[in-house]
Amino acid sequence: MGIAGSLRGCAKRVYQRLHFFGQADLLLRHRWQAKHAEADYEERLFRPLPDANSIRSILIFKPDEIGDAVYALPAIAELRRALPQARLLLVCQSLAAPIYRASGLLDEIAAAKVRNPDGPFCFMSVSRTLDALSLRQFDLGIYLKPSPRYFRQFLRVPCRDRVYPNDARFPALSIYRPRVEHWGPVRAHAGVQLLQIVSGVTGRSYGHDSVVFPRMEWSPEDRARAATVFPDGALPERFGVIHPFVKDQTRRYPIAMWMQLIRRLQQEFSFPWLVVGGPGDPQLELPAGVIQAQGRLSLGSTGYLLSRAAAFVGLLSGPAHLAAACGTPSVTLFSGVSPVAEWAPLGRSLILRSDVPCAPCESKTCPVFDVACMRELTPERILPEIIDFLRRETCNDAAALAARNRLASGERTVDSAPPVTSVNAELFRISNV
Repeated sequence: MGIAGSLRGCAKRVYQRLHFFGQADLLLRHRWQAKHAEADYEERLFRPLPDANSIRSILIFKPDEIGDAVYALPAIAELRRALPQARLLLVCQSLAAPIYRASGLLDEIAAAKVRNPDGPFCFMSVSRTLDALSLRQFDLGIYLKPSPRYFRQFLRVPCRDRVYPNDARFPALSIYRPRVEHWGPVRAHAGVQLLQIVSGVTGRSYGHDSVVFPRMEWSPEDRARAATVFPDGALPERFGVIHPFVKDQTRRYPIAMWMQLIRRLQQEFSFPWLVVGGPGDPQLELPAGVIQAQGRLSLGSTGYLLSRAAAFVGLLSGPAHLAAACGTPSVTLFSGVSPVAEWAPLGRSLILRSDVPCAPCESKTCPVFDVACMRELTPERILPEIIDFLRRETCNDAAALAARNRLASGERTVDSAPPVTSVNAELFRISNV
């Protein structure tokens, strides 16, 4: 796995160098658009926008997983607001389809079967996927993704006009290419990046305040199935959800540390705690009273539980993003894989991370440091922060309900315990608006 990670990193660096000259062209374009503050002239800059009056159908191309689907919702809501007369049709991964259905924003959804989604080459049949839709020709196609991983498949969708990022990795086949803060030393949050893509249709400017999640309406089947995991077959008034499972080694938190966290959470909070996970996730040796629902729930049922929970504690994954988007007080143990400014769960959210010098690594394995970024978040150091945050956020149910589906933004450092090894650890909080 170490050799595979090295080859992947080498291929990524070669890929970046191949696009160096394209990025230089983009830099020239930004200079062309710029104006000196002291220049003695007036200017009005008009962005190319498709004719909104002629758009009756929009195909949104977003074959990504759960976390990406969560942050696509504010962008899709903006399209619905800006073009109420247009039919919104979506191509997504079958895994993420329940999230889009619960949002109520789409007229039609086509779930694609993507083979090898985590590998260097992915495969999907665009024609078979489009067969599930009532239309086969679209006025506008939107590639709602800042990277070109599925762009070749997107080009197979028959569209009159296309919208996608103005990036050297995408061929210049359309004039509707908005600038997206994805390529460069500073990246916008994932939710903001997707809003920047749809700005190529709406003509608006977006920031963190624009990342507003729609209210999710889960089906009666999802609600009924969620209740079955509790002993009496009914959801308690208050409960907490824990998600301790992820695919990649570099995002995992040691199971022994999870045991300490869960045992202390059970002692500090009177409501029951529930562990969620997929069918391949193992059963854990947890204290009596902790419910284990691994493999027993669909994504829709899990989403309903997350929206009703009093608290969520987990790793950086789809459930963490979904819980925060639903307004649930959420604690996320953040590894050194991804930049927090780009992938922090937005909502009533506390981010715990360790300031290791090897981050961000963007790797699936850690053969050298044994995932020091996670091991440094020992229970002794992070439990006081978790308990303090959850007590403040769960003490007032009325305030909790009012804050649902609101965005929280901003990051600040809080005091942490002295480092226990040579790697300094810091705690970061995403504070409320």
